[in-house]
Amino acid sequence: MKFNIILLTVLMIFCFIKSQGQIYTPTGVSVGVEIEEEFSDPQIAAGDSIWQDSIINAGWSADIISSCSAKYNCHGYAWHMSDGGDTTIIRYEPEVVKYFNGTNSTYKKVNGTGKYRKIYYNGAQHSAIVDPDYTNWVISKWGSGPLVRHLPDDCPFNDQYEYILEYYELIIDSLPSSVAKGCATDVSTLDINNATYSWAGIDSYVCASGNTYTGEITGLNTTPGVAKGKVKVEITSPYSNTTVKGIKEFTVTSQPSAPYVSGPTLVCSSGAAFTLNNVPAGNTITWTSSSNLSTSDAHANPCTFVSTGNGSGWVKADVSTGCTQNMFTVNQLDVWSGVPVFSYISGPLTTPNNQWATYYVEPYNANMDLQNNDYTWTLNPLNGNALYNYGRSLDIAFYNSGYYQLVVRAENTCGTGDYTGTSLYVYDSRSLSVSPNPGSGEVTLSIESSDEKELLALKEWNLEIYSSDQSLKEKKDKITGKEYKINTSDWEEGIYYVKVLLDDEILTGKLVVKK
Repeated sequence: MKFNIILLTVLMIFCFIKSQGQIYTPTGVSVGVEIEEEFSDPQIAAGDSIWQDSIINAGWSADIISSCSAKYNCHGYAWHMSDGGDTTIIRYEPEVVKYFNGTNSTYKKVNGTGKYRKIYYNGAQHSAIVDPDYTNWVISKWGSGPLVRHLPDDCPFNDQYEYILEYYELIIDSLPSSVAKGCATDVSTLDINNATYSWAGIDSYVCASGNTYTGEITGLNTTPGVAKGKVKVEITSPYSNTTVKGIKEFTVTSQPSAPYVSGPTLVCSSGAAFTLNNVPAGNTITWTSSSNLSTSDAHANPCTFVSTGNGSGWVKADVSTGCTQNMFTVNQLDVWSGVPVFSYISGPLTTPNNQWATYYVEPYNANMDLQNNDYTWTLNPLNGNALYNYGRSLDIAFYNSGYYQLVVRAENTCGTGDYTGTSLYVYDSRSLSVSPNPGSGEVTLSIESSDEKELLALKEWNLEIYSSDQSLKEKKDKITGKEYKINTSDWEEGIYYVKVLLDDEILTGKLVVKK
């Protein structure tokens, strides 16, 4: 009782109403306020001393953090000043509830304490804020007394009133409440005209971005157990000239399947469309490509690329949210851009006469989309030699010596490429002759040379014949003379490879069996 008398005396002495005015809630609702003249320094010192003694005598867990003042009260501090507003007195309950009741409320009622929450002592005409550093403590202004940090019930109102603690937080949409790792989702808060917004993640589970009333939330790491990812929004209102803060919690679920690129492997100047599949929710797509491809819209899906140059190329899509990039690995798709292009022809540049030589066009890229009949090989001059075109490769049976130019070009659905060529020199030497060729019965294998004396000096030679699958079909050692006959009448049709081992030289040829 003694304490109650002291408290009442202090409140009465320090209560001098001077004038009235108005402020606004962050959403623009008018709130009636009162303005008082400040205490003198001796009055402030005396009041601080009385309140300090009262805290000690009552055994409260409470600390004075700011001296007595007549210029603001508990409601003015909790709902306006603590967010950066000017000192003010909100005297009456109908003005206080404008912050959390009605269609233009700033706050909504929640269960329990939490960072940036307000507290209304319903039944005691008192307000407080949750201590931002220790959420089981509160901070409140005790009438015209001091600003105090204390446990919620360790205050003078606990002896005077029967009250219920009501907790309020900034209005943020309750849904969505979860987001997948690597994905993004939107969440909204109060839409206040001309307000300034700032969204940010405050832990390692989520990040946030945005400068409007809608923020984009991205899952960074899966939340274990009961853990939550937390996002903070700050709203600076032009009505109240305060900055209010709120927290939104999210469960972060597992990362979905990685996206991948699909589309053709050949791109012409007419264009080809590529699609990114399994696009993560809330992500923006950005396409990139090799320099010989271009697109008019790098964020479209599907995205159309056109060929701007001939050669090997690639397309790739990256995904990002407002605050993260490349949380998913997307493999690039290798393509060919434009008509076929070759760098060189591989094979012997010099070769003996009466021999077979094999040539390949290089480099080979399957994405050029070529069939065997899409290649055109030309030997200039032909000069009685025989060409066997297998598409990418060419066999030439040289029957005449001399200098030659070998060229090749190819055609795909994009068009015909340029010629690629090489120079050849064919010289006279020993060679292997197969006659008749194609053959269907007896075939004569002969060693020939432009030097007759060389034929007369022939020593023993060995013969091997292989089928097209490289299995040995015929083998004969120590053949004398320049000819050897074989019977192919019971052989299957096809191409057979003939190899003669003569001294330190290997002569080769092809035998075609045709019934």
